[in-house]
Parts: sequence; structure tokens; C-alpha cells
Amino acid sequence: MSEVTDKTVEFLLRHSASRRPPDIGSLKEKAFERVNWRDAFDRFQETERLTLWETKSELDGVDEGAYRVARDALFPFAVSGSQGAVSFGNRAGHKLREVMEAAGVWEHLQRETSGQKGAVVFADVCGGPGAFSQALFEMSRQYKLRMRGFGMTLRNVKGLDWYSSLPLGKFLPTYGIDGTGDIFNLANIEALLSLTIRERLKLGRGGWWL
Repeated sequence: MSEVTDKTVEFLLRHSASRRPPDIGSLKEKAFERVNWRDAFDRFQETERLTLWETKSELDGVDEGAYRVARDALFPFAVSGSQGAVSFGNRAGHKLREVMEAAGVWEHLQRETSGQKGAVVFADVCGGPGAFSQALFEMSRQYKLRMRGFGMTLRNVKGLDWYSSLPLGKFLPTYGIDGTGDIFNLANIEALLSLTIRERLKLGRGGWWL
């Protein structure tokens, strides 16, 4: 039996610490073309995407427990270390952290909220199990910002239940009017809107076209 070795590779976004963060506020009130990521990707690398998807599909028959054991042995950074599972439940949190730090998002939030009362508020749509929300709470402590969040995800779907480590009192999950968390029922989106309409949302992310 071949020996399992650590194959962890960190792809860090490089930026100069002395360089002034970009003016994120300049992005406001500009018209951007809405393009699905897959359509944009396929303009150049459709063959590569299809090949990758075919390879990924071959893993569908692998026992999930065995898959996780092998993955965690090959990529221990995903579940251990100073930024490991205690902070973020999966690698999505690491990706978000790197992007926000490289883009100067936290410095922008500090400037924009300086002297204001209340918390920085975010909405996490299609967010289960919640690694992005975990990352936001973890990083807000680092930058000494108060954070509150609202989230919606599909209910009773394996792998999408919210992490129990998300802070009670600071994170409010909702499953909408019908209790499913299905964003294709617009009444569920309206339910989330009703919870956040009086909030000054500073951050948001979501699946599909949200």
C-alpha cells in the first residue's frame, strides 16, 4: 500500500503591504454586465472544464467517509493549523479570507464605519454550512469590528445545515415563508428582506444570481 503524504499547496494572493488598498467605494453606481461564471469561463476553457467535471464525477461512487479520510490526509491545512477547522469549517473560509485581505475590504469597512454605532451587517444566501460566515466573524475580531449576520440555506439537506459554531445572538438563520430555504420561492427571499430591510448591509454573498 502506497504511503499517504502531505500534498498541501497554498495559493496566496500576493500584494504589497505598503500599497494603498483600492477604493472599493468607487465601484458604487456603476453598471456591470451580469455574466454567469461558467459562460465566461467557457469562452476560453470549456474543454478543460468538461474534463475536470468528468474526473470529479468519477468520485461520486467513492464512500464519503473514505474520501474525507484521504482528503484530510493529503490536505491537512484544510482541517488543522492556526486557521484550521476551529475557525473555518472548510476551505471556502480560507479563500474568502485571502481575497478580502488582498482587496483591502477590511480597511475599507474600518474607514466607512469609523465613529458609527452598531455592527457591520452581512447576509449569506445559499450559505450553508457557513464557512463564509465563520470567516467573517473570525476576521471581524481581528480587525476589531462588531459583526452581525443573516443567513438562508436549504433545510434538511445533507452538508448544508449551518455550523453549530456560528455565534448565537449574532447570526440569525431563516428558512423563509415555507420553511425550506428554497431561494426559487421568491416569498422566501422577501422573508429575508423583511429581516434585513432596516439594516445597513455592508457585505453580502449568495448562490445563483443573488
